[in-house]
Amino acid sequence: MTTDQSPLPHVSILVCTCNRKDNVVPTIRSIQNCGYSQFEILVLDQSRDDQTEPAVRELCRLDERVKYVRLDRPSKPRALNLGRELAKGEFIFLTDDDCEVQPGWISEMLTAFEADSRVACVFGDVDAGPCDPNEGYVPTCRITESHSIYSLSEFLTMPGWKNFGMGASMALRKSALTHVGGWDPCIGPGAFFKSGDDHDVVARLLALGYGLTFSSTARTLHYGMRYWKSIGDDQSRYGFGMGAVFAKHLRTHSYYAGPARVLGERLLNTARCLASLKGPFGLAYPRNWLRGVVAGFKHPVDVSTRCFVSDIPAAPADEASRVAQIVLRSQQGSGTTQTSES
Repeated sequence: MTTDQSPLPHVSILVCTCNRKDNVVPTIRSIQNCGYSQFEILVLDQSRDDQTEPAVRELCRLDERVKYVRLDRPSKPRALNLGRELAKGEFIFLTDDDCEVQPGWISEMLTAFEADSRVACVFGDVDAGPCDPNEGYVPTCRITESHSIYSLSEFLTMPGWKNFGMGASMALRKSALTHVGGWDPCIGPGAFFKSGDDHDVVARLLALGYGLTFSSTARTLHYGMRYWKSIGDDQSRYGFGMGAVFAKHLRTHSYYAGPARVLGERLLNTARCLASLKGPFGLAYPRNWLRGVVAGFKHPVDVSTRCFVSDIPAAPADEASRVAQIVLRSQQGSGTTQTSES
């Protein structure tokens, strides 16, 4: 990945969590044990209770690379944008609080960046942890062959799901992420459009001429089971977010075909179910995809940033610095005030 004389790149890993104290600790430990030392972990806690903080604080005490950040309300894009401001690394990695990264995860992602300076984002392979198929399923995004794309038009001709990834295993150049303006504040869990944050930021990077790599060797296990009894709600949320992403990119003069391809796949599946008279018929996704398109055309957009205009007041400009001071001071276990640069 690097020569013996070259310093290892510093990596900032963002882990958003919400009411999952039993899940996030194994996630953090998997990062610590993946075989790479030059990193910091920013745990972005949006929990409504106080049970996550003590568990993560103990990890902070034992490893100064682990840092805890508490947000006052749930919003994944807001948490990620705060994490971007706090991050000290030249690369920003993402995984979820229901995942465990595998050995070599960081190194393999960095290898993809070093292979091509045009690449601004890397998606890794996401496989499922154990689950009972009678109860539900675990979302995955398998990458069987490493490859790269460099334009939105490559979503028009791709076979199957080849050019899709998941935020559960994702890495970005911080400079490119800053260029694109970070995550859209209105897209993602806790925001008005409740999903699609990972796909949207990638589409905006591709629209600016950056490249995207899919790595089959950067592996993550996902343990987040989705219950069959709630699949209608899940598909409604996914459809609404992806429809909005599709509409927004049309409004900002780019055609992102990815959401349209997902809609086509869902409609084909619905047709198969109707033909066999075997439910569920999967109408929640296409119906809410259309709702998302309508809402996406109505919601205010900043064409210059390709982002929806948030209807939530922006955080104070000094919030990132203030939180960084709290985080660093709390890890020292003393009354000494630390600055965000210490």
